[in-house]
Amino acid sequence: MHVWSHLCELAEERLGIHCGLPQGIGETHITTTYEPLAQLLKDLNPKTGKEVRLESVIDSTGNAWEIGNHWKVSRPWKGRFGRVVILKRHEGEKLKCRLEFLPKHPSHARLDIIMGTLVCRTEYTLGESEQQAQKRLFRELNDNQRRQYITSDGFAETGRSGVMYVIRKSRPTIAIRKNADDGGAALCALCLHPVAYYTATWAGVLPPSDEALTHLLMIRQSEHFYWRKANQIPLDEETSGV
Repeated sequence: MHVWSHLCELAEERLGIHCGLPQGIGETHITTTYEPLAQLLKDLNPKTGKEVRLESVIDSTGNAWEIGNHWKVSRPWKGRFGRVVILKRHEGEKLKCRLEFLPKHPSHARLDIIMGTLVCRTEYTLGESEQQAQKRLFRELNDNQRRQYITSDGFAETGRSGVMYVIRKSRPTIAIRKNADDGGAALCALCLHPVAYYTATWAGVLPPSDEALTHLLMIRQSEHFYWRKANQIPLDEETSGV
């Protein structure tokens, strides 16, 4: 009953979530920096994202290990891509640590994100909502940008700084610094969700065209603010969407 009353309160007061509550809330893990929504997610699922990543794992001998620091290798190790994970456990007053290498090719990791995005968009984004969001987005675009969006799910916008942004549906935005000599250099991918997103996907809780509109308006209003708020992802990372 407490959770339902919290849901009603959040919807009625419209605490910054003007689109209503995210669909799939409580069913799929959602990441957000918006405090009222974060508190609601905590009520629905006591495990935070950090706690999920730090869950204990059980080895073949039955010992429980806690996942500590982890990182992706920058180049193949013994011919394999993957992630290095530090496991630790307490034995009395002593802390025992060990290193594990979890092989995973970048293409497989990218495929996981693509499939996760597809599933979340299919399950939680209403077609009618996306149609309305696209109509609103098109009011801000010129004819060429509309044609780009219809045919390729993305469009280009050049900011006051001269940086060109390729804003894409259900993918991070690509920033490119234009250069008269070589045509330009790709800088990074900029990932930003105005309300929240489904973990391990590119799917936000807003319709994709609403999120594209958010990127566009922030770029036009203040590129400095946009860069400060967005996650800057190297293009060789699977999460860049390239």
